[in-house]
Amino acid sequence: MKITDVKIRLLHSGDPIRDWDPRVRAIAGVRLDDKFYLNDIKICQTSERFCIEFPPNPYSANSGHPEYTVVPVSMKARRWIEAAILAEYAKKVQAKRSAI
Repeated sequence: MKITDVKIRLLHSGDPIRDWDPRVRAIAGVRLDDKFYLNDIKICQTSERFCIEFPPNPYSANSGHPEYTVVPVSMKARRWIEAAILAEYAKKVQAKRSAI
């Protein structure tokens, strides 16, 4: 399986998502083998690093503990997706800075 595309939508202060969760810097989508698309992946900034957060299942919100609609089956798979997203995020941020 290959990551064939990564889309990044940068968020700005005043964006409703950032107002709700100030850690979120962007939203990502990843296409796998040009056949399967994972979207609404949050790029978050913690005190230590940037990381990704997969979208929770909206039907689990009332259960008291979130369940996720997409869950990588291993830490290796999660790091693979995270590395691709964060690399594209860094390019997008750099391009924005260069344009200013």
